[in-house]
Amino acid sequence: MKSVAKKMVRLALSSAALVLSVLLAVCPVSCRSAGEGLSLLSGDFTVPSLTACAVTDSNHVQLTFSKAVDARFLSLCEKGGEELTVSVDKSDNPVVTVTTKQPLTVGKQFVLAGEIADRHGNTLTFSVPLTGYNDRVPALALTELRNNWSKANDRTEYIEILCLSDGNLSGIEFDNAYKAGKKKYVFPSVEVKKGEYIVLHLQTLTEDDSEDPKAGVADELGTNLNLSTVNAKECLATSRDLWAPCTDKTLGATDIVVLRNTNDGGTILDAVVYRTDGKESQWSSYYDTLAKDIIASGVWHNADGDADCSLDCAADITALKTAATKSLSRKKVQSLSAQNISACSSDWTVTASSGYSPGKKNSVN
Repeated sequence: MKSVAKKMVRLALSSAALVLSVLLAVCPVSCRSAGEGLSLLSGDFTVPSLTACAVTDSNHVQLTFSKAVDARFLSLCEKGGEELTVSVDKSDNPVVTVTTKQPLTVGKQFVLAGEIADRHGNTLTFSVPLTGYNDRVPALALTELRNNWSKANDRTEYIEILCLSDGNLSGIEFDNAYKAGKKKYVFPSVEVKKGEYIVLHLQTLTEDDSEDPKAGVADELGTNLNLSTVNAKECLATSRDLWAPCTDKTLGATDIVVLRNTNDGGTILDAVVYRTDGKESQWSSYYDTLAKDIIASGVWHNADGDADCSLDCAADITALKTAATKSLSRKKVQSLSAQNISACSSDWTVTASSGYSPGKKNSVN
């Protein structure tokens, strides 16, 4: 009986030790046992997060964290290439500025990786892709759009853009209110010349029952403008064709279309505001958000010449209906310049039937 009792005691002690080890494993280090029970140690045990990363110029990257941090180490490498020499302010601050000796050249891809720690020792390891800074953004004007498309006829919704100066398209962003930011398209690094037309097709045409692009659908990123051949009337050899990675509708019957420069934080380069009778209810809170930015930019105004962006001063496209051979076109395009882009509703009109002209001079001029 004594041996049995001893075995029972050993078993109980083993069980107690096991329970204690489990408690220690799951109990956070911020807890301690006190005479009156369990109490929590004070302090910050949350891990900092990276909330924003922006290339602010060709030699600086700004990282914003959720709290003040120090950089333990940072590494900046060209994608598939060598590591760049960097320096960083390691002071206790939520904003960390990385300075690179070699420039972050437009068109190149980079990876910034590192580890930061807050004042309590909580750490975060991160890796983010970067695109070289574009300090040669051209002046751009929206000159035509169509908000109807027909996959059966190889026709897409599109926006037409006229380059008013030389430059590079890297970091230029298309956005529209109807899709509330869900169909944004950021242009790749492409060298363009003054007077060049760009047609951004807002759907990538695909083969039946497939996600594969149709033959003749190709981004024209270099000097060869003969790559897109899927529709000879809408993909001209004299203009540059680009294709958004989308296979459904993008533009609304009532909409705001915007070109932004993400290289400087989002300056509005140009915009067009239009409406369709009976579809004014599409105007939502995202429309209001874009409208505020457009008013601040001054690129759209009312009949009195005051900066405005509302249904009252929107171009009327009711006559466009579902016609795929009509478009909303800008008048007096020849008078546009890098210093003269601002427009109002009377500067835009719906073309006559078969008056659409993606990639060339508008028929309404």
